[in-house]
Amino acid sequence: MPTIIKLCKQICGPSKAPGGNKPQKYFLLGSWAFFAAIGLVIPGDILEHAWAHDFTDFMAAIVPQIDRLAALGLKPEINRFHYSILWAILPIYFAVVMISGNQNIVMGHNRLSPEKIYLSLITGFLFFYFSMFLGFGFGSVDPDDRTSRILFYNPITRAIWAPIFAFGPAVFFGGILLIIKGMITGHIFKEKGGGPHGG
Repeated sequence: MPTIIKLCKQICGPSKAPGGNKPQKYFLLGSWAFFAAIGLVIPGDILEHAWAHDFTDFMAAIVPQIDRLAALGLKPEINRFHYSILWAILPIYFAVVMISGNQNIVMGHNRLSPEKIYLSLITGFLFFYFSMFLGFGFGSVDPDDRTSRILFYNPITRAIWAPIFAFGPAVFFGGILLIIKGMITGHIFKEKGGGPHGG
């Protein structure tokens, strides 16, 4: 147990400290490969099982992205089940993002100019909205588009892309929260002294 606790602390440690954070990188890459492999073996009739159908209904009621993806009609049952699994374990990754990111900011590894802060907030919001709802209203995802079929239909690329696309909203939302928190505390500002006006 002490070894597991120590490993968890290392995974949630700052990612931008000198020497990097190898346990965190191995955890992220290893789990990404694991969940991509799961996407390759999900049968096309998975939702014919009552437990799988109930599980995906529960997750879709919480996460808009799941039904948005199923509505594309590109392997809807497989995508609905795969993304439901990914979102069910997403809180773990959100915790890693928040704890590690907060340490990066407090330790001064993420200092930005005011211009980059506001640009990061806008970019983070747009990417969060797109990845969660699959469109901006004027440029939503087209199921007939070649890129859509590569990302959500082709078995290999679909499985590889799914963990990235599912965890995207958590990363972007977590980033937005961390930037706002850093602005409030002053840790994120680039000016000398750590505050918005230096000093």
